[in-house]
Amino acid sequence: MAVANLRKDVGTYGADKDDIVIIKHGDDIPGGKTLDTADYKGEVIRAGQVVVTDGKGAYKALGITAGKYDALPAGFKPCGVVVRSVPKDKPFVSVLLSGVVNEGASPAPVTDEIKTALPRISFLYGSEPETPEETGGNEVG
Repeated sequence: MAVANLRKDVGTYGADKDDIVIIKHGDDIPGGKTLDTADYKGEVIRAGQVVVTDGKGAYKALGITAGKYDALPAGFKPCGVVVRSVPKDKPFVSVLLSGVVNEGASPAPVTDEIKTALPRISFLYGSEPETPEETGGNEVG
């Protein structure tokens, strides 16, 4: 009997946190989206990475520089987050529209501007304040 492996080698693409980024998957864009990566600097689009759209059919992963999200491209606004990491040359993604994201496992801290633009996504477990000054002087103890 002949045996054939029909599964493609999907690799991990640095996806060490893929299983913990999306805590609850609510709604997503049916069929997913192919992202425009023409000006994307990274080699991998990470799970939890913010997706932006111009509202006319163009979708991009919001770039990350020095561990922080880049400014929104002109005419674009956040629309969701990437569910699974993919290589830049195969930018076919599921875009989460509602649910819960583990911000601590996301590729970059999520800004208040992004959180406001994505009211159906809750971002939990972001960075904690380190000093009493950052917590308003309240110490636990």
